[in-house]
Amino acid sequence: MTPTAAARRVEPLTDRDAWPRIEAQRAEALLIIGAQGCGACRRLRALLHTLDEVDLPDVIFDVEAERAPGLLAELELFHLPGLYLVRDGELHVIQTELSASALVAAIAAARLSPPAEARPPA
Repeated sequence: MTPTAAARRVEPLTDRDAWPRIEAQRAEALLIIGAQGCGACRRLRALLHTLDEVDLPDVIFDVEAERAPGLLAELELFHLPGLYLVRDGELHVIQTELSASALVAAIAAARLSPPAEARPPA
């Protein structure tokens, strides 16, 4: 059953807890990395909250870039927003336009893609 936008949990992450929570996540989740001053980040977050009827994960990890510079460096993320599908503790990169149909298609493609090579520090 697909959760509604209201049923999705948005969980903030920081450098301190990002990797342990990502690695512990067994169900699918979305990882959004953005900044308050980023217009595209605000549009992506708003778009995700309007998609009730599509097959989106029920957990959204939300990272403010200012609070997680280490995570941004580890992911080599230089442009915001960053968007990833988390599956079985691994990250799958999502690249998309900011439209509902493009986002849904990009998430479906990420489900079929190999995970990114980013790993937590040893």
